Amino acid sequence: MTHYTLTVPVKYDDNGTEKTTYRRVGAVFENTKRDTGETFLTLKLDFPVGVTELVAFQPSSKGDVTESHVKWNREKGNSRLAAPLLIGNRIYKAYGLCATYMMEDGANPYAIDKAIYDFGYPIGIFQVHDLAGMDISWANRKRLAASRNPEERYSAVQDKMCEAGHFGQKTGRGMYVYPEGARKGEQNPDVLKIISDEQARLGITPREFTQDEIMRRYMAAMVNEGAKVLQEGVALRPSDIDVVALYGYGFPRYRGGPMKYADMYGLENLLADLREFEKEDAYFWKPADLLVDLVANGRSFEDLNKES
Repeated sequence: MTHYTLTVPVKYDDNGTEKTTYRRVGAVFENTKRDTGETFLTLKLDFPVGVTELVAFQPSSKGDVTESHVKWNREKGNSRLAAPLLIGNRIYKAYGLCATYMMEDGANPYAIDKAIYDFGYPIGIFQVHDLAGMDISWANRKRLAASRNPEERYSAVQDKMCEAGHFGQKTGRGMYVYPEGARKGEQNPDVLKIISDEQARLGITPREFTQDEIMRRYMAAMVNEGAKVLQEGVALRPSDIDVVALYGYGFPRYRGGPMKYADMYGLENLLADLREFEKEDAYFWKPADLLVDLVANGRSFEDLNKES
């Protein structure tokens, strides 16, 4: 069995010169299926890796993983390597957008975070934004503005916050306020005013969201994007997505992962939720073809796990 070290690049200052070293976070193992002889790769992390910590990995001829960006290359035979960044950050973007849309439509952002915390996450999505730095995602949005699909709904609430210098914990003020460098934030009184101004500008009549609806939408966005990741071959099996969510993105372990949760919730129920939400935003809530097919044939994500 071939073994590759999994590392991430870490920059440091050496007497005024920026240098890069590589920190081990786990290993990749190359295995062979006994029945078919097919080669596949599995990932083992030494410890839970945060959203922004795992940058990328790529097996090299020397057995080390030292690239700063994922080189996911089908032609080179590594198409079955489930890259946590490609899986996790893509799904993270989907449920992050879902939370932002709910906030703009009237859901209190602190109620959204509470619903997510009560579901079993260690912190809410807007607390994650503050921790990661809101200026990072703001820079990404500006960089991708020219290529953004015109059908995609765009919320400028967090842009307005960044324009005011509210970047999160690094500036002591983001979605939350962090007095005197505190790690646990308090509600930022400026946030609701910025949201209200955007609602007025866009002609949105705010409405209330129950905790149940918040989580129905949040999980529907997460699982639907996970199904798209599967159908595109970015992940080999649903359990790949579950592992990434559990060990890299704080998904509550006792729930088994988003795809496992979807099976327990009922794929037919999740598809019904998507059909309901699709009436509001056909672009964002369009159900993944794979999910539609699974429901039509009475199958589950666990069935796909057993087949791969």
